[in-house]
Amino acid sequence: AWIFFGGPCMALGHDKQGRPIHLQRAGVASGKRMAEACAYFGREWQQAFMSRNIFFQELQAARMEDATQRFGHLVTQQVVIMDMAGMSFRPDQRALTIFRDFAGMMSRNYPETLYKQFIINAPRVFSAIWRI
Repeated sequence: AWIFFGGPCMALGHDKQGRPIHLQRAGVASGKRMAEACAYFGREWQQAFMSRNIFFQELQAARMEDATQRFGHLVTQQVVIMDMAGMSFRPDQRALTIFRDFAGMMSRNYPETLYKQFIINAPRVFSAIWRI
């Protein structure tokens, strides 16, 4: 197993079927921090954020190709673990805009690559909202 660290993203090993495991430390890149960085650095920071995530998804695609060869069957999806430790639930409109752009980019360019997503270290309020 190998690890690649890219800011709030980390590529870990593979599950039993060969799907690469991807850790997203969403709490580290919380909405407030993102909004503050975007306000300070401007549009260039937002573009850098998107570019870094595109790079990471391309890395995951390469890991899927590698896993296809190593495991002897087609691997086209990944497992994502989202660590929400430190996440704020007071959304900042600027951060929501960045997240919306990010989600749109992911659905347009990397459709159906998510096998399962696990959410860990979520605050209690998240559990209450998730049940609704």
